[in-house]
Amino acid sequence: MMTSLSRHRTGACLALLAVVALAGCVRVSSGPAPVATPNGASGSSATLPPRPTIAPTEAPSPTPAPTATPDDGATPIEVSLLDSMAIDPKRITVEADKPVRFVITNKGALEHDFFIGSDREQKQRESGQGEPGPDRYVQVPPGETVTLLYTFPTEGRTIVGCVVPGHYSAGMKSNITIE
Repeated sequence: MMTSLSRHRTGACLALLAVVALAGCVRVSSGPAPVATPNGASGSSATLPPRPTIAPTEAPSPTPAPTATPDDGATPIEVSLLDSMAIDPKRITVEADKPVRFVITNKGALEHDFFIGSDREQKQRESGQGEPGPDRYVQVPPGETVTLLYTFPTEGRTIVGCVVPGHYSAGMKSNITIE
């Protein structure tokens, strides 16, 4: 027994099928409407414009190499921190008011750090007093290399040391002469 709901669904399905079937019979035209000729045929057939051809895509070019960073004028100085409680080199000479890039490598298995300051400041930091400030202090984990950019403002002398407790007092320091 067919209910009115079933008839309604059946009618809707048939209507949808009719629309789909008619859609296949419709011709889309982008040009002028066809004109009838005396023999009953269309004088100009309405056709779609030609499909554009798509050029084959080329393989993407490799990623370009990064551009080198311009030299910032800093003088590089390589420094090694050693588990023998030494900093190599033992003496460093720099120019006043010229930037220096310390390239510091911890060549040991122990934690080390690198602090620029007077003997008094070194001893204070080693005992855990005061703050060194990020502009003249870096930690250097075992096996890693860290850089520190610093400009010494005036001529004179100072020290770079490792202020991990016990390291500076064991002789882990280097003298800096600023000319």
